[in-house]
Amino acid sequence: MVKKKEQIKPKTKTKKEQKKKGIDDQLADGGATTIIDGKDAEDFVNSLAKMDADSSSQGVEPTHSIAFSNWLRTFENRIQRLTQTDNGDKWYSITNFGGEIVDVIIDDSGDQRVTYFVVELTFQSGEKVRTDRITTRQFDDMSWLRTYGTYKAKYVPDAKNLLAIRTAISDNSKELSERKLRAEIGWVKQDGKLSFIHASGIISAEQNVGHEFVDVDDDLARFEQEDFFPELSTEQLFKKCEEVYVNLPGSATCVGRGAVYRAPLNHFVPCNCSLIAVGRTGSYKSSWAGILQASYGKSFDYTMFPASWESTANSIERAIHNFKDVLAVIDDFAPNAEGVNSDELYQRAERVIRSIGNSSHRGRLNGEFKLQKQLPPRATVIITAEDLPRGHSVLGRSLIVEFSPGQITTDVLDVAQAAARAGLFVSLQKRYLQYLAKQQLEAQTVREERSVLAAKFNGLGGHARLPENLANYALGWKYFFDFLVKASAVTKQEAELRMETVFTELRDLGRQQLKFIKTADAVEDFFAHLRYSMTVGQSFMADKNGGKPANFQHLGWRKIAETNTPVDWVTSAHATKIGWHCTEEGFYLDWETAYRQAQKAAASVGGSLKTSSNILKKRISEAGFSMKNELEQKDRLRRVIEGETKRVLVITERRLLIPD
Repeated sequence: MVKKKEQIKPKTKTKKEQKKKGIDDQLADGGATTIIDGKDAEDFVNSLAKMDADSSSQGVEPTHSIAFSNWLRTFENRIQRLTQTDNGDKWYSITNFGGEIVDVIIDDSGDQRVTYFVVELTFQSGEKVRTDRITTRQFDDMSWLRTYGTYKAKYVPDAKNLLAIRTAISDNSKELSERKLRAEIGWVKQDGKLSFIHASGIISAEQNVGHEFVDVDDDLARFEQEDFFPELSTEQLFKKCEEVYVNLPGSATCVGRGAVYRAPLNHFVPCNCSLIAVGRTGSYKSSWAGILQASYGKSFDYTMFPASWESTANSIERAIHNFKDVLAVIDDFAPNAEGVNSDELYQRAERVIRSIGNSSHRGRLNGEFKLQKQLPPRATVIITAEDLPRGHSVLGRSLIVEFSPGQITTDVLDVAQAAARAGLFVSLQKRYLQYLAKQQLEAQTVREERSVLAAKFNGLGGHARLPENLANYALGWKYFFDFLVKASAVTKQEAELRMETVFTELRDLGRQQLKFIKTADAVEDFFAHLRYSMTVGQSFMADKNGGKPANFQHLGWRKIAETNTPVDWVTSAHATKIGWHCTEEGFYLDWETAYRQAQKAAASVGGSLKTSSNILKKRISEAGFSMKNELEQKDRLRRVIEGETKRVLVITERRLLIPD
């Protein structure tokens, strides 16, 4: 009878042994910790020492080692330091990687020159990891080990080790040629004259310089200003472009082309207006924008834009700073899309559009509490959107063009996109840039010309910035027609007639802005009157139980004693309750009462609400300021308040009722 073989239970490891094994495994294949401190550091050093001892006991000679000096080497992809011990000098590993500098990049953007390194780390498994670009200062202080793409690198961060790692990587690196890289494009001064840098060369007054003279960031690689139709005269090229453009929407394409021709003038006078193309999905607004973007590189289309609203505000701001003197479409502002944090997206848009409108950038401090380099917007921006950004002042810094399904047919799109892919539009744009390079413009001249053009748009009403907004795009057309006249593509008389057509189209577009501004005005005015009503004690809000709400000081409650405690705040005897403050959701408005009180407040200062109750409620909802029951398609929701179920308008935007 064969005995059944005994089951041998595996020995259970102690927590210390499990931890030790874990560190050994991490050393072998790279782990998930960048630096090791405390007890982990002791275990890490012991594990390295064990590897060193195993190599010695097995008679492994350092045939794969690289000696940098008499006290440093790389052995089996570990940096080792020669250390004096009681038993003589011994090599001890201080990292689980070896490394070398594989790229030296000179960022030469005209007004500054910064040197960067790219470091490649090799782990014991043979896996290689490259860092992002790191400055020479970051390399010297080794801070990049903590912050740049080297999540598998392990080391004990004492000063001697950091010096040894830096020295080993430096000494292991081969002689490398410096690579000049530009992190931005657009106009720069070279030998006292302006030249236009793009991804495939330099456009100057005298010549076009080819690829070998320019190396740009990957984000800029599509901005190639090439002439793909050298056999055509400028007149022939212009006419071919016109045959395509004439079938696209009139006012929208007029201002859109104005943005294309305006962009190179940003170097002299920034375009402080955003062009927003708004429309439902299926209106082909992104396809239209892609055709315009193709004037700055034929590989751009509706699937490939310079920037997207999926990016962070910081990323977008850096992009429109680096995309200097070119058109940059920021695609797909869709705050109501599934899975989108709409409030965050609205805030992102407000921040970006304000920075463009103010030609400024939010100042920030670095880790050393020093002001970081400013990144003001330098591109001319077109935004494609399914809904408008919020706020009167944000819309006042924009021009809005509406798109609807059927406005652009697929047949027209097919022709226009084929022309863009063939390089028709970018070819004409390159010749325009060549003309501008020869003019050697001055900022004062361009600014004065914009002021003259702005005067042609006075009297349209709307926002005070509207004349200058329209003048920005008229300015692009003005210089483009000057180019066509100089190139004998049109006569001076033809250029003047066409410029009048541009003025007419832009004036019509300017008048259309009134409805967007009025909508924003109506909502903002309503809440301003409601806040005033509470400030003067005509109205107040309570909490859900009818008591004193959070932020009662702003919601119609007044102080009756000098001690500033909550019990010393009450409502006026004649005040009307207009709603309730719920800290979880926002503000519950008793809509009819709130509207009536806002109307009284407006009348008390000689004004009135110019929008009816139903229309105003709809505008508040369209602006995204109130919650909506999508199932019932109702804007007033059921809530239990003071023990009863009531239908209320739920306002989610805090600033509308409580000032920042």
